[in-house]
Amino acid sequence: MLDKFLNIFRIPDLRKRVLFTLGILAIYRLGAFIPTPGVDAKALEMMFNSQGGSLFGLADLFGGGNLRRMTIFALGIMPYITASIIFQLLTVVYEPLARIQKEGELGRRKITQWTRYMTVILASLQAIGVAAILTKMNAVLNPGVPFVLLTILTLTTGTAFIMWLGEQITDRGIGNGMSLLIFTGIVAGLPNGVSQLWNKATNGSWGALAPVWVILLVAGMVGVVAFIVFVERSERRIPHPVGTPHRRSPHDGWAKLAPAAQGQLRRRHARHLRQFHPQHSLAGHTGGVRPEDHMAEQHHQRAPPRRAGL
Repeated sequence: MLDKFLNIFRIPDLRKRVLFTLGILAIYRLGAFIPTPGVDAKALEMMFNSQGGSLFGLADLFGGGNLRRMTIFALGIMPYITASIIFQLLTVVYEPLARIQKEGELGRRKITQWTRYMTVILASLQAIGVAAILTKMNAVLNPGVPFVLLTILTLTTGTAFIMWLGEQITDRGIGNGMSLLIFTGIVAGLPNGVSQLWNKATNGSWGALAPVWVILLVAGMVGVVAFIVFVERSERRIPHPVGTPHRRSPHDGWAKLAPAAQGQLRRRHARHLRQFHPQHSLAGHTGGVRPEDHMAEQHHQRAPPRRAGL
């Protein structure tokens, strides 16, 4: 494990990708401290304190605290994830879109571009809802149409910029850009969560059994993470023979099928098919074909075609 970590500093290309990813994540965290114009920060903080366990608290968790502070990244990456899910479902139920997806790289680029457009539309609609909620909760300094338009422009631009950051990490970084952005947002909120947990455990709000509850909570979190890692790393080995049942081949192996492959099944099959060596064709591989069958096949190929009527 330590040797793999040190490879980050030994391999130039890997080092550049890691540093590029860290730089993008730093830019993402920098935007978490730029507030949206026209929002009353104190009123917004009071609103989240009173509704911390509601849907707002969950959305703020995935956004890394951006929604609580109403920054330019308040919507986070959730509009892009929603748009991606919509197009994934449409490729199953809508045949023209499924045909476009099967066109290869060109089809995937088209769907990716449409996903971006859908992300902007969803972000605009969510920005309108956020502006309406802030106005209703009296968390706006100067309510009105200018504030609504400015909020739509700010939040939609922030979401589009986050989407671009994620794609840059995927293309030029270590990959999985969107997942890394979500992970960064959740990790950024961990110190605040640990502080709140400690305050509840020490101020007596959980009663005399507070230490027991804390231990159970930590054990449950560790157990859930361990179970997710176990399922993600698990695999089912399916025999992948190359020779005959009576004669094993040195190229026999296993096809690994993961329960959470999520779209990697075709790539795994292609990888295993690629492992077939050209010598395993009918003309050159005699491990699974009898010699007399092989000679008969060659005689059949050299035989001249029969004439009609004879």
